[in-house]
Amino acid sequence: ATLISITCKIDTGEVLNASTFKSGMSACVCVLGVAWLGDTFVKAHISDIQAVAGDLLHNYPWLLAVVLFFAATLLYSQAATTKALMPAALLLG
Repeated sequence: ATLISITCKIDTGEVLNASTFKSGMSACVCVLGVAWLGDTFVKAHISDIQAVAGDLLHNYPWLLAVVLFFAATLLYSQAATTKALMPAALLLG
């Protein structure tokens, strides 16, 4: 983007004031903020989450899909969800 701006001699002041740029940057900040908040919450309560999820999965193994769905929604990351909850699921067999 920098190379294009320099070679095409684009007025960077116009880019910063464009509604598309403002909307895109606002969306990036919002998504990163919510993901960071969710990750912080889960890291602070991971032992409780694993205990509750482990108890649920022990009694109702089919709930693994539901637990993973809601955890992925909270974390905005399937990888983070797998890292957090799969150890508890694997311990149950």
